[in-house]
Amino acid sequence: MFVMFVLPLIGCSDSDSQSASQNIAKDQAKADRAASSTTKNKSGTAATKNPETPDGAIRAVIAGFRENRTEVLWEFLPARYQADVNELIRQTVAGIDPKVWDAIVRSLKKLVGVLKAKKQFVIKNQNLMASLNIEQKTELWTQLIAFADLLLESDLSDHDKLKTLDVGKFLSTTGNSLLKEIRVMAESTPGQLPSLTTIEQMKVKLIRSDGETAIVQVDGPDDVSNENQLIRIDGKWVPKKFSEGWPKVIANVRNQIIGQVQIDDARKPQLMMTIEDIDGLLDQFAKVDSQQEFDQMLLSVVRRYMKIPVSDPTRNLKPQPVTVVVEAILNSEAEDELIAIIKAATDDPKHCDLEVIVEDQTTMFTVSPVSDIQAFAKKLTYGKITNVDAEELVIVIKPTRE
Repeated sequence: MFVMFVLPLIGCSDSDSQSASQNIAKDQAKADRAASSTTKNKSGTAATKNPETPDGAIRAVIAGFRENRTEVLWEFLPARYQADVNELIRQTVAGIDPKVWDAIVRSLKKLVGVLKAKKQFVIKNQNLMASLNIEQKTELWTQLIAFADLLLESDLSDHDKLKTLDVGKFLSTTGNSLLKEIRVMAESTPGQLPSLTTIEQMKVKLIRSDGETAIVQVDGPDDVSNENQLIRIDGKWVPKKFSEGWPKVIANVRNQIIGQVQIDDARKPQLMMTIEDIDGLLDQFAKVDSQQEFDQMLLSVVRRYMKIPVSDPTRNLKPQPVTVVVEAILNSEAEDELIAIIKAATDDPKHCDLEVIVEDQTTMFTVSPVSDIQAFAKKLTYGKITNVDAEELVIVIKPTRE
């Protein structure tokens, strides 16, 4: 919801002006404070009142977001828009079978439990969060688990509570906590997740107002400046383009979500069986006690449910490479012979990846895909295998002939 509001202010201009205001930054903090009058709601948390001025309405949302107060998003909406959201939630929940929802939530909680128990295997798997280093993986894993715990302990996990969800209260409690976790995730993995500073650095200036319409200039980072028309609806100031697009957005969400969550009697048994199948897989993951076993099981699940062939070069989901170390520098004939043997022993001989490196009187072959290093080693009929390291995925071979 917040993105729907903010992005039009940054990227969708009502004019072609690209000149940024140079004198706003000095007064911005004072303007934010003036725009954000706070009271206590029934739950005792701070609630920002929507200011009466057009620029104040936008500043109040920016200030609230900066302070991790997501309830300002709800307070920004006109009453009729809040009614649309409440009705959409009511219709969506009415179409969800309570038993199916409870089963899904239980499986998700079991998944989080397995992820917690197998933390070291998740972090060391080369295909999961592959672009991050170990430290970044650890930080992101910690925040993702905290994020999941918040969701699974919130009203969203209870079908009965969902039916009467108080959106404003949800945002002021769980929403605020979720935003804090998102902020930490973005900061701990720079460049991997969208930055939140773009919104926080926005500067706002009132150009003109005639009582029911207004023009507000919003300056974003990198000197991006746009003038936006606002209109008053139910006493709230909202961007005109936001208002014009609202009915279509609600209609699209209603058609997409409600159609997906409604399950007829014929589909329910099949869905419950799928959930039970997933529960069984999670039970198997819970019993894993080695990195290799975890990696192999994960690969098997990917193949089964995501239909991704190991040989697909466009996907990053493949087994970790195995290194075959030959304790000699091979001539071209011997090297070609061993390459043929190694390729034939892989999971996919026609599409395997193989790299040869010669250094320090050794010839090393890095190859994938190999899902079972022990079975792979048994197929290597060249020389004498002196060591198979299943943890480091290294096989050492001593040639038996020159």
